[in-house]
Amino acid sequence: MISNPCENDTTHKVTFSPSTIIFEDTTLRPLNNIPGPVIIESILTFSGLNDVLSSYASITAQIWLTHPANGNCEIRLYGPDGSYIILSDKRGGNNANIFNDTLFSDLASNSISNYTFSDNLVASYLQPEQPLSDFRGKNPNGKWKLWINDTVGESNGMLNKVKLEIQGKAIKKQIIK
Repeated sequence: MISNPCENDTTHKVTFSPSTIIFEDTTLRPLNNIPGPVIIESILTFSGLNDVLSSYASITAQIWLTHPANGNCEIRLYGPDGSYIILSDKRGGNNANIFNDTLFSDLASNSISNYTFSDNLVASYLQPEQPLSDFRGKNPNGKWKLWINDTVGESNGMLNKVKLEIQGKAIKKQIIK
C-alpha cells in the first residue's frame, strides 16, 4: 500500500496513478484590500517522479480565483528549477471572477490572448500565454509555485484552490510529500 502524507491534511490532496499525478491546494489565499501590488503564492511539492518530464508529458493547471478586476492580475506557474511560464498577463480587463475554475491546457481550443471575456462568466478552458509544454525535458521534482500579482491592489480577491496535474509516465516511485 502506498501512503499519502496529505491524507490528514484538509487543505492538500494528492491523487496518483501509474501515469497521472494530481496535487490540489485548497488553502484560501486573500488578495487583501491594501494599496499597491499584492503577491500571493501556492506551493505544490512533488517528489518521486522521473528525473525528466518526457516529450509527451501533459501538464495542466487549474485555478479558482475570485477577483473584481482580473485584468489587474499577472498569473505565473514556476517549475522546480525556477523557470516559469505566464498563464495570464493581465487578461480579462475589468471583468470579475473569470478565472474561478479555469483549466489552463496547451490542448484548449481558445487562447487566452484572443479570448473575449465577460463579467462573472468563467473562462473554463484556455491555452495559457506561454505553453505548459515548456516544462518538458525538465526535472519535475521539487516545489512548483503558482504566483499571482495583483498589480493594482485595493481589491478583495481570493485564490480559493489550485490544481496541478502531470500525465504521461511521470511517476518513477510513488512517493509524494
